[in-house]
Amino acid sequence: MADLFQPAFSTTTPTDATAALVALMDAVSPYYRFRWQTLCGIPRIRLEGTDRDWRPPGGTGAGAGGVCAYFFTNLLFDVEGLSQGILTTAFDPDHPMPWVDPRDIGDVVAARLLSDTWQGRLVQAVHGPEDLTFHQVAQTLTEALGRPVRLDLVSDDGVRDALRAAGLPPSAVEGIVGMTAGSRDLVPEQARDLLTTTPTRLSGWAHAHLRPLLGR
Repeated sequence: MADLFQPAFSTTTPTDATAALVALMDAVSPYYRFRWQTLCGIPRIRLEGTDRDWRPPGGTGAGAGGVCAYFFTNLLFDVEGLSQGILTTAFDPDHPMPWVDPRDIGDVVAARLLSDTWQGRLVQAVHGPEDLTFHQVAQTLTEALGRPVRLDLVSDDGVRDALRAAGLPPSAVEGIVGMTAGSRDLVPEQARDLLTTTPTRLSGWAHAHLRPLLGR
């Protein structure tokens, strides 16, 4: 059935096909229950254009980018699972990784754009306040949400099955699974330091944004 809604033009790209399926999933959401999990969100923000487009008053910056980590907001895609006390992941549960609030990324980008201390192209890592394992995330959510949260570990094949069941095309399925697999041993481009560490903690974010969605 999903194939009937797929764009089949000669100019259709994998991105177009994925976008059409996401729109279809939203349209049929009142009739079906499904959930899926994003990975690291947008791994890099690059502002493109001319030097004139992005130069702050009195500055010389041409474009800035931010390399980020696992988004807090990825958890919003699994509200149903969290309401049942389950945090699903295909990541190594013992591997620490940066967790970050996307709003902190926006603050970093804004600060860079308003600064006249750089020019050309700049890549700025955004690592959040601390590296966390998924075991630590489950414990943090347990405390912040006021309910037990346990990990549900799934294999790459389990992720494939869930994405296929949701109607994603093979290219999108393999892209998402590949991102997960490739991120397991990922070494950040920039090491954590004072500049890459941002303030918003997962516990406070979860209490403010997740807990109301779960009715507590």
